[in-house]
Amino acid sequence: MANKEKGEAILIPQEKKKLALSFFDKKASLLTLEDIQKSEKRYQLELYGLEPPLERKLQHTLSGRLLPCGQQLSTMRLHSFFDRSLGQLFLQRHYPEFSPQLVSSYDQLWSQAKKYTKVVLKRPFTSSGRGVIALTKDQLLETQYTQKLRYPLLMEPFYQVTSDWGAEYRITSEENVEYLGLSSFKTEKFRYLYNEVVEQEKLERRLCKEVPLIEVKRAIKSHLSFLKEEIAPYYSGNVGIDMMVFEGRLHPCCEINVRTTMGHYALALARCFIRRANDAFRFSILPFTSDSCRQHFCASVDLGRTIPLTPIDEETQFVATLTRSKASL
Repeated sequence: MANKEKGEAILIPQEKKKLALSFFDKKASLLTLEDIQKSEKRYQLELYGLEPPLERKLQHTLSGRLLPCGQQLSTMRLHSFFDRSLGQLFLQRHYPEFSPQLVSSYDQLWSQAKKYTKVVLKRPFTSSGRGVIALTKDQLLETQYTQKLRYPLLMEPFYQVTSDWGAEYRITSEENVEYLGLSSFKTEKFRYLYNEVVEQEKLERRLCKEVPLIEVKRAIKSHLSFLKEEIAPYYSGNVGIDMMVFEGRLHPCCEINVRTTMGHYALALARCFIRRANDAFRFSILPFTSDSCRQHFCASVDLGRTIPLTPIDEETQFVATLTRSKASL
């Protein structure tokens, strides 16, 4: 994403601009590197995570047209921002009933896990479904994974999840915390699949059909308070907090991502591409694992159902895509 002086725009490959424009009619909402080079304005990038090398490369390519990314992180708090302890601290303070257990030995793990039919273990310095494993009590006894713990793990009960959500925030350089909106995403066995790109009002109505509105409001209020106290003094930029619904309840914090998330991009894409109430898209990162995957994807582009948001060439291993959902065709 690139923020201009007024509004925001999606940065896309030059050769795909015509295709992208066929999806909607807000020409000012799309930018290519060539557009930025020709412009007299300056732009601020919002990258997926902290990417100093990429920012430096773009700064060089665009000859000073870019402002600093705006993501600043104190090295004093770098460790705790990424070792999953932030989410644990939030739950301890605001939702102790959901707080995971920190286990450092197999005996400690077993003494806690035997209370449940199935548990979830999370490794430090992981996110987005990586470093997460679900085990039944029988599997816990059999597996060698936990016989010797090389590092402490977070352990929590296994929840039968019915939907996954994100609450997206921005922290300004003045340490103010802004709530940007909800995002909805799909997972499979803890693995991220895609984000939905639909009207914000539609997401809010859907979530409030699954859980009481008072639970949603409480979660957002608690997020804002925690981010203001624990993150804003050390960081400016985007933050996303993953949530989930299970058994008609809202789990307010599965993890805290101190970076621009797929949910932030989904919100920006919705603002750029949603024109009608029934418009709906899927935003995802697709791997090209074989030539057949590449051919299938290119066929979808040719049919006008998919926009590649990143360049594609013979070296491409992953592509960011926006695909129109069948309901909106």
